[in-house]
Amino acid sequence: MAAVAAEAVRNLVRLSQGQQPYFLAVGLRKPHLPFTAPEKYWALYEREEFELASTFANSAGFPFLGLHNSGELRRQYAGIPSQGLLPDSQAKELKHAYYASVSYIDALVGKIMVAVQALEEAPVVLLVSDHGWNLGEHTLWTKHSLFDVTLRIPMLLQIPGENPAVREGLADTLDIFPTLVAAAGLPSVEKLDGVDQLAVVTGKDMSFARWIDGESVRTAQYRYTEWRSEQGDLHAKVLYDLEIDPDETRNVVEEDKYVEVVRALSSAIKENGTSLAWAPFLRQLVEYRAR
Repeated sequence: MAAVAAEAVRNLVRLSQGQQPYFLAVGLRKPHLPFTAPEKYWALYEREEFELASTFANSAGFPFLGLHNSGELRRQYAGIPSQGLLPDSQAKELKHAYYASVSYIDALVGKIMVAVQALEEAPVVLLVSDHGWNLGEHTLWTKHSLFDVTLRIPMLLQIPGENPAVREGLADTLDIFPTLVAAAGLPSVEKLDGVDQLAVVTGKDMSFARWIDGESVRTAQYRYTEWRSEQGDLHAKVLYDLEIDPDETRNVVEEDKYVEVVRALSSAIKENGTSLAWAPFLRQLVEYRAR
């Protein structure tokens, strides 16, 4: 990773000295598995200070079809139980390693940003991740779920001359392209599903995600998820009121007070129009990885 950051700095300097507009994408794989980082980043944390997730031992009423066995971790790394909960000590070791990896990447991003700040003409900079991560939440490790902790990602955009501000609304990764186009002063592109986040005051009202047969919608207050067959038959549904339950510990989908919320969010999922045709492909991909 250090070599990637160093190469990014070299390319940034080279491109900035040219006469043409440039785009530079830098991929830092951490904090992805394996959780490895130089010793000094491990030393930033005391392992016994880490706590297990509040949902470490249960999935809080989540349908079984929305869970998985964390195969990415269990199949590829020695010493991980093939089934069941990880021992508490091992779970804390993994959290320690994850935090060390995050701090390592923070330092590398810092080196790149020092180079950015030294440029004569400041570029637009976007820092974003492709997915969130489970560290024992809801019995899960790694990704591939429709919990908020899995789907929530950082998205930081620096535009020359703009003052720092925090946007409270929602955004999707689909919004990255139109937003960067606008930030760079390029002509807008028609017929995109994404939204230019610079053109909206408070962000989106809803954000959508899909994994195999499940589709989820996030609002400022709720995350609602439902699973349907390829024919559209509803198999299961979950609603979390994140305002009072940010850790998603209580499925309130059957409670009377949320009837209208469920109806509205289910309709929003249907209107969003994500194709169920993707489900067989994703299912085959998961089965292939499980071999």
